[in-house]
Amino acid sequence: MKFALSLINLIIAFQLSAQPLFLSGKDYVIDSLKKVVYHSDIDSSKAKALDALSWEYAFSYPDSAIQYAMRGLEITDKLHMPETRIGLLNTMAQALSGKGNHTQALSTNLQALEIAEDINDKSAITWCLASIGSIYFYYEDYPRALTYFLQTKTYPEYFEERKRFYLGFIGEAYFHLQRYDSALHYIQQSYSGVKKTGFFWPVPALYMGKLHDVKFEYNTALQYYFESISREVSSTDSVKAFLSIAEIYRKTDVPDSGIYYAKRAYSISNRVSLYMYLVQASSILTRIYKSENRIDSAFRYQDFVLSGNDSLFSRARQNLIQNLTFNEQQRNAEISKEKARLRNQLSTIALSAGLIICVAIATILFRSNRYKKRAYDILEKQKAEIESQRTKTEQTLNQLKQTQSQLIQSEKMASLGELTAGIAHEIQNPLNFVNNFSEVNKELIAEMKGEMDKGNINMAKTIAGDIEENEDKINYHGKRADSIVKSMLQHSKVGGGKKEPSDLNALAEEYLRLSYLGMLSKDKSSQVHLQTDFDTSVGMVNIVPQDIGRVLVNLYNNAFYTVSQKRKINIDGYEPIVNVKTRRINDHVEIVVKDNGMGISGKVIDKIFQPFFTTKPTGQGTGLGLSLSYDIIKAHQGEIRVNSKEGEGAEFIIYMPLKNSI
Repeated sequence: MKFALSLINLIIAFQLSAQPLFLSGKDYVIDSLKKVVYHSDIDSSKAKALDALSWEYAFSYPDSAIQYAMRGLEITDKLHMPETRIGLLNTMAQALSGKGNHTQALSTNLQALEIAEDINDKSAITWCLASIGSIYFYYEDYPRALTYFLQTKTYPEYFEERKRFYLGFIGEAYFHLQRYDSALHYIQQSYSGVKKTGFFWPVPALYMGKLHDVKFEYNTALQYYFESISREVSSTDSVKAFLSIAEIYRKTDVPDSGIYYAKRAYSISNRVSLYMYLVQASSILTRIYKSENRIDSAFRYQDFVLSGNDSLFSRARQNLIQNLTFNEQQRNAEISKEKARLRNQLSTIALSAGLIICVAIATILFRSNRYKKRAYDILEKQKAEIESQRTKTEQTLNQLKQTQSQLIQSEKMASLGELTAGIAHEIQNPLNFVNNFSEVNKELIAEMKGEMDKGNINMAKTIAGDIEENEDKINYHGKRADSIVKSMLQHSKVGGGKKEPSDLNALAEEYLRLSYLGMLSKDKSSQVHLQTDFDTSVGMVNIVPQDIGRVLVNLYNNAFYTVSQKRKINIDGYEPIVNVKTRRINDHVEIVVKDNGMGISGKVIDKIFQPFFTTKPTGQGTGLGLSLSYDIIKAHQGEIRVNSKEGEGAEFIIYMPLKNSI
């Protein structure tokens, strides 16, 4: 264990120095770290080992890096380990960016920067600035990338710690801005610094090659490109080198070599899911095959280029995501502001009316004996003033009702948004299967053609059998996606709020799954244990399925929120649990949603169904979810009750009559 811990500390020291670990015993180091992860009883040691493992895989196997980083973040949620959390977030951001998910990568990097600023760790702040610049660099926003890279000079003493890397980053940005003299200045300094340390970092050599490449000095460029090939051949940097080498051979009319290195880049990118480099490799292969008049091969890779560009580099999609996020933030801010304004206005009106009445009564009592007639006149004036205030109060009440209707609609749209996120996650799985098996069939068909050309009929038949099996799987998952779409259309069809026979158990289970997936889409670390117990005797119930679905979504979302809040307290042995069950009791059906979260205080439990009342922080709840649910259940001639014990959890029970049910 001591040896494993020393390895962890060594790797973490290299990581914080922004130096990838390239040791002759790299595989042994990774195995040792995995032993710590799976066998250590010390959570802090596990977190550090996961931090080191995720960094080892970030530039070669980004999917694995993301998984290790997420496990480490779950541990640091419970423990106070800000430095380790910063490292995990930065590594996860690099892996996400390598896969083309720049929006999520930027969000993750900004979280790391916020933590570094909170603890005033200037070294970490400097590295976070460089990481954010890298995200913009991969996103091809080179001016903004250069701005962040240059900000690393803000703290000179910490800039010097990793000077050779920061200089390389700045040189990269200048190169892509076509400011080649500035690029050469910084890249040469970085190249010399790396040579002195003895650690391998391919970026300076790669860009020395690019600088000679743009001058048409291809032989010198090739020397630097080959020098930049990583010792871990499956890394992102090796892919970049292979692509650059392939492009030179294409331009110098050496097609066989160009195809060889482009296919090496394609193979590595496909194996470790580096999709944007898959597109680049496919583009080079397409151009070479076209120049060789090998049309079939050219079309094969050209199709991938077109589909890859549509899915990976749609700026409109990125802008849409950012606009939706901004609009949601604006909506929450406007709702909070409107609620505060209405509360202040009502308080002012109530206070004014109270003061007027007090003054009137005091005046009448003080002068009642001596000035009866005058008191009568004053009373008449006060009555007129009160009538005026009543009119104003009624106007304000009408405005409040209009605002309430708007907020109820906002609450409905928020529920719809969460359901949509769940549906997207649900339908993505069969679509991924369809895409993957289709791609495999393309490769199998190519192999079958090759075997048929060789006369290997038996092998061709075997491959044909594999293709047939894959087609069955494509058909199965396609029907599964079709079933999901039909099911959601059935639940979302416009019915004018009419009751119809519905399978209550299926409805409760479906919305539970979709709500849970919607929560995971916001926070993948929010794992919750789901328990269900559905009474098969419930059968079909006459309800408005859209409305009952909205009630269930509100109850499920509240349950997921409260257990996630309790988990943040870091209670030993606590496991978030949400339990849903149905029961038939004589001529009624009962739906129970129970959680082991924070519970509801006895002081406020009588207010939870009132409009605008919420226990959530400002901006996180409108206070209309339970009020809307209460009205929907009442419209079904039912009732909704709550049992809760503060600190132990809450239980919501819905009772509805079974009359007219099937």
